[in-house]
Amino acid sequence: MGSYMEIIEPARSRLFGALAILVTLSMVMATSATSAAGVKPGDLITPEDASMVANLVSPGNFILVRQGMRMKIVPTQRLEWASIQSRDRKILAAGAGQ
Repeated sequence: MGSYMEIIEPARSRLFGALAILVTLSMVMATSATSAAGVKPGDLITPEDASMVANLVSPGNFILVRQGMRMKIVPTQRLEWASIQSRDRKILAAGAGQ
């Protein structure tokens, strides 16, 4: 009979190999979904084009687009939460003084 490590090590290697394949496949699928959609900054999504964003938006937003809501696709950018919160506090403080 083999030792504990002789029995466990092959199973562990297969598990890590399968996990690596799964992670790689999910990354490929995620990147291909956005590129396959063909949505790029500047596009205007109308009810006729709703299928372009079917896998990119929530089911509720997809229904809204199909019913007439338009979506303008904009480039991604970094959002600075601290500056937004600071701006909101200033606006609230200015409104409280009136």
